[in-house]
Amino acid sequence: MLLLSLILSLLILCSYIYLYFNHYRFLNIQSFFITLVLGFIILFIHLITRTLPYDLASVSIIGALLLLFKHRAILVWKSARMFFTRILGLTLAVTFLALALNLLSHIPVPVLNALFLWIGWITISTLFALVHYLSWSSAFSMVVLPEPIDVIIVLGAGLYRNQVTQMLAWRLDRAVALYQNHHGNPYIVVSGGTGEGDEVSEAEAMQAYLIEQHIPEDRIISEDQSHSTFENLNNTKALISNQAFEHIAIVTSQFHILRGLRFAQVLKMNAVGAGSRTPYPFFDTALIRDFFALMYCYKLLLTIYFGALFIGSMFIKHPILLEFFLSMF
Repeated sequence: MLLLSLILSLLILCSYIYLYFNHYRFLNIQSFFITLVLGFIILFIHLITRTLPYDLASVSIIGALLLLFKHRAILVWKSARMFFTRILGLTLAVTFLALALNLLSHIPVPVLNALFLWIGWITISTLFALVHYLSWSSAFSMVVLPEPIDVIIVLGAGLYRNQVTQMLAWRLDRAVALYQNHHGNPYIVVSGGTGEGDEVSEAEAMQAYLIEQHIPEDRIISEDQSHSTFENLNNTKALISNQAFEHIAIVTSQFHILRGLRFAQVLKMNAVGAGSRTPYPFFDTALIRDFFALMYCYKLLLTIYFGALFIGSMFIKHPILLEFFLSMF
């Protein structure tokens, strides 16, 4: 079992090394999901064998160091250093919480000790999933997408005084760069409805910004009814359904791209993704919020996984339950 865990850990390590080079092949939501599941399998193996996940922990640390090294140039900015400090502090806090729960699982109180063990392994799983999510999101922010691209979908991010925000401007700048670097003049879909207190829709403001960046108006398609990421993509799919668009690129902030691609997968849209920069004062809050939102998209997987952890924890702390279960067969 531990040999299987080591092999799976090496596969995840290979994926992190691959992500370091930001190559577009295999950089998709399916590969993210598969490697996430591999990590959960590794953790479950260590739970039932009553061993520490030293292999996955080592791989996660290597992944985090690769992530830090890849973005070393931005550490000259104070806001970037503060962001990394906050993320490091959060990671250490979650690690200490997991260790504390593991210690509490040794108290001689039936059921309660199993619950502490269960929650401890959920905490460890969350820590792994967060590092995994950060590594993948980072790769999307630097990926160079292949030719051809027929249409670029830019997801909205809210307005301020009827103007695009800095975050939304960076999404649009990423779309402009894709437009300029790809032959065939792909269409750009701007997606976003009218928010409370706004006089114009996000789509209108985004279109005006793109025209200022010298994007021809006849290459811009507006979708101005959506108020969520899922609606952005669902409405856009209906809007372009009569067009012969085979190669679709979704552009949004790097912390948001995985959720965008997950919704595209649900809607059966064959799309690639490109992430844009995010203002650092808002980055950690937005990142954590979207991380949990993405995990919620996999609620069936998490329900099965957390259920397996619960059963494993109960059997470990109360072997008589396992004996009773086995006696039934």
